[in-house]
Amino acid sequence: MNPTLETIKPEVIERELAQLWQETSRAALQDVAPGDERATMRARVANLMIYAPAAAADEVNDVLEKLSTHHPCRALLMIAAPDAPNRDIEVVVNSFCHAGAEKGPRKLCCEEVSLSAAGRFVVELPSATIPLLVPDLPVFLWWRDDLQSVAEVFDELVQRSDRVIIDSADLKKPGQEMKVLANIVNSKDESQAAFSDLNWARLTSWRALLAGFFDTKPNRTALEQIVNVRIDYAASDGQAAALSSQALLIAGWLASRLDWKITKSAAHVTKGSHSVKFERNGQQIRADFLQVEPHQLQPGRLARVILTTSDSTAFEVSRSEDGLYLQTSINHESATKHARVSPSHTRSVADLLSGEMDILCSDLMWEEAVRKAGEIAG
Repeated sequence: MNPTLETIKPEVIERELAQLWQETSRAALQDVAPGDERATMRARVANLMIYAPAAAADEVNDVLEKLSTHHPCRALLMIAAPDAPNRDIEVVVNSFCHAGAEKGPRKLCCEEVSLSAAGRFVVELPSATIPLLVPDLPVFLWWRDDLQSVAEVFDELVQRSDRVIIDSADLKKPGQEMKVLANIVNSKDESQAAFSDLNWARLTSWRALLAGFFDTKPNRTALEQIVNVRIDYAASDGQAAALSSQALLIAGWLASRLDWKITKSAAHVTKGSHSVKFERNGQQIRADFLQVEPHQLQPGRLARVILTTSDSTAFEVSRSEDGLYLQTSINHESATKHARVSPSHTRSVADLLSGEMDILCSDLMWEEAVRKAGEIAG
């Protein structure tokens, strides 16, 4: 890790990076026997800009180290403390190295430039970061802060990105910020960066299992007869009365796919309970959001989703108490007609981020779900 204390200029940082690679290569050669053809390779297939509060810096670095095995990139980490006393931008260059394929001789390395600032200097982070982007490589922005924390920084970085990645599970005020996210989606045009959400990827299994109920013709007709949706989710830390982002997203997905029109947005009924009313072709649908004790669940995660029809048939997906499995069932008049258990694939943030970096185009289904989620949040 090399600190750079000179005036921040791209050529200065590039020189520091070149020196770092030379040192890394020399260090690697000390462990290589004569005649061994192993080599250290400097690899970059993308630019990844990350904006994160200081408290998340260590977590982000852990993710980057794991990510670099699949997506070697130039990572430009902006560590911001806008509410702290003024501190000008400081730069540190670093590298992550991994062995190549199991039988391969090469050692793969990628690079990180960390830029930290506090107070009024935070807004200067984009102007110091953007010149460090490697030309002709896709640019990803992983935004780890509140969507409204530093709007001018967010806007400037988005304009230079091909894809913007957020994690709505980190939203401190899910209802309020889901509306902000919906406004962003509504206002962007095709020439602007595509957006994606790691939390949406976590819901892939839930969406697949719910949709799978209606693959058969007899069950498909039940879609027109749904009158109630129940969504149980683990209470979020310090947000006893708040809807979780996962609950909002799964409800937004259902409403967007089934063309449900909102007649009444989320209303607080009792502590930890909300309701929303929809309508489609004269059919009234009520969605109930209920908080449950987290047990083995992470805060804000889904625990159960039940779709109930007018003839009291219930299509249910629920998470097991240990959190390791998703269970599906179709219940009618106290009899279970169908039940199945499948593993709950809990992927790390690094795996989720890696998946998003394989994609550049917009996810239209997620955008529609976000628009509905914003309406649901009221």
